[in-house]
Amino acid sequence: MNDERHDLPGRDVELDHAADVRWQIRTLIGLIVSGDLDEHLPEIARAVNQRQHERHNARERQVFATFQIGDRVRVNHSIRPSYLHGVTGTVVGFAHKNVRVLLDTPAGRFTDGEVTVPPLGLDSL
Repeated sequence: MNDERHDLPGRDVELDHAADVRWQIRTLIGLIVSGDLDEHLPEIARAVNQRQHERHNARERQVFATFQIGDRVRVNHSIRPSYLHGVTGTVVGFAHKNVRVLLDTPAGRFTDGEVTVPPLGLDSL
C-alpha cells in the first residue's frame, strides 16, 4: 500500500510546532496564575505591552500605506469624538502618521470639514 503523505513533509512539523506553542502558552499562564512568576510580573508585563505596541504600530503602518489621496473613507467607531462615527469623506493628504480627510459634511468642532485621523480609525469605501 502506497502512503500518499510523503508529499506533505512540512505538515507534521507545522502541527508539532503549533502543539508545542499551545503547550508553552498553557505552561506560562499556569505559572503566572499560580504565583510562581510573581517576582517577574513587571518584566513580563513590560514585554507584553512592548509587543502589543509593536504589533499595533505595524498594523497602523500597513493600513496607512493603503490610503491614497482621493480615496473615499468612513470614520469608524474607534475614533473620538463619537459624533464622527460613520461620517464619510475623501482623503486629501497625510500628516505624519495620520490621514487628512475632508468630510462630506462638516461635523461638530470640525467646521471646515477637515479632520486628521489615525489610519486604523478609517474604513475604506
